[in-house]
Amino acid sequence: MSNRIYDMRTERTIIDLLESRLYPDICSEPVRWYNDRSDQLKGKDCDLFFNGLTAASVDVKCAHDHVRTDVSEGSLPTFAFELSFCNGGKEIPGWLYDTSKETRYYLLSWIWAKKERYFGPEDILKLECCLVERQKILAFLARRGLYPENAVEINRMIRRSGTDGRYMDRDLRGEFPFIDMDGGFHIYYSKDGKEEKPINVIIYKKHLLELAEKSFTLDM
Repeated sequence: MSNRIYDMRTERTIIDLLESRLYPDICSEPVRWYNDRSDQLKGKDCDLFFNGLTAASVDVKCAHDHVRTDVSEGSLPTFAFELSFCNGGKEIPGWLYDTSKETRYYLLSWIWAKKERYFGPEDILKLECCLVERQKILAFLARRGLYPENAVEINRMIRRSGTDGRYMDRDLRGEFPFIDMDGGFHIYYSKDGKEEKPINVIIYKKHLLELAEKSFTLDM
C-alpha cells in the first residue's frame, strides 16, 4: 500500500471516530459531513458548529506518521502541510497552496492508539485536535516570508538538490534572503523515506494552537 493511500485510510478512520464523538461532547449541533466525492477533492470534509462559531468547509487532517502508543507521552510537536508530492514519476502540487481547494478551516489531529499503524476506531486511545482557519496559516507563513510564489521556487530548488531532510532558512537565504523561519516552521523533503517523496512545510504545534479557533482533547 502506498503511503498516500495509507494516509487517506487513516484519515477515514479518524473521521469515523469524530462522527461518533464530536456531537454532543464538543459541538453544539450535529456535524454536517460532505459525502460527495467532488466536495472532498476540494478539501471539504465537514461543517462544524460550536457555540458562537460555525466552521464551514473543514478539511480533516491527522499526523498519521507519528502515532503515539503511550498516552503519557506528548504528541509530535509539529504538523506537516503539503507543498508537493510525486505520483507515477510526476510532481503534483500539494494541498497547502492548491487554489482549487475550497477549504476554510483545517481540523488538525494528533493521535494516540494501541498500535502505530493499521489501527481502527476501536484502537484509538486519545486525540488532540485544533481547528485553525486556513487563511491564518497562510498569513503566518507570509509574515515569515513564505508565499505561494516563492514556495514554488523553493520546492523546485529542493527537488533539484536531491538532498533528503530538513531545510532551514539558512539553507535557503542564498536564493531567498527574505525567508525568516524564526523557530516557526521549516521545510522537510522525504526523498528516501516515502514513496511519494513529499516536500512539506512543518509548522510547530505551539504556533498552531495560538492560531486555533478551538482546541480540544478526546479521551476514549
